[in-house]
Amino acid sequence: MIGVAHVRRARLSMQAVERELDSGKIGDVLACSCIFGYDHRTARPDYRNTCWTHREQGGGAVFDISSHATHVQGYMGPVRSVMVDYERLQIEGTQAEDTLAYLLRFRNSPAIGSVHIVAWQAHRTDQLLLSGTTGGIFCGSWEGRGHVLAP
Repeated sequence: MIGVAHVRRARLSMQAVERELDSGKIGDVLACSCIFGYDHRTARPDYRNTCWTHREQGGGAVFDISSHATHVQGYMGPVRSVMVDYERLQIEGTQAEDTLAYLLRFRNSPAIGSVHIVAWQAHRTDQLLLSGTTGGIFCGSWEGRGHVLAP
């Protein structure tokens, strides 16, 4: 049996985003931005004994955290290309990167997407911004709030 943990598309806030997109209120989405931030050392005090210890074990911002940004494909379509930069800037005792930024291009759209992750910041951030030709949608998913931005 296989299961997926932390399915973002199942969140009520993400379902609301999908309904707003389906309504057509913001037109064609041409840009998206995801920002994730939290302090991994606080969230997982045992991080030195997890996959974060050695990058090849699948930990860090690239393999562990950025997988949670795949929900943008549900809104933007399949990804065509990715440009990425990452570094271990703050979390000691691990080889895994804790900071990441990447740009996405999509297969069926001229849209551009970005994802920014900081796994050592003091405050929790989980935001999605979709920019369309006639408006936008902002969702602060961690806080469970979202709204359509007027043109």
